Amino acid sequence: MMFLIDKFKGYLLSFGVFVTVLASVYFNGLTKGARKEKEKQEKLEEEAKVLREKVDTDVEKLSNSELDERLSKWVRPDKR
Repeated sequence: MMFLIDKFKGYLLSFGVFVTVLASVYFNGLTKGARKEKEKQEKLEEEAKVLREKVDTDVEKLSNSELDERLSKWVRPDKR
């Protein structure tokens, strides 16, 4: 009877180690994936910031007539 209990303890210990290793690998991958996505998002935000600053600079350089001409395509004509 004691032999079966000792054997069961061994299996239980092996199962516990297996579950611990599996959980460790899963959470490690989860952390790496989250870090990678965050870096990707930060890169995209930086690219958008550079583009936004370029557009702002280009618009500030336009004269009033050039600005009105560019904006006219976004405004509906007044049909009163």
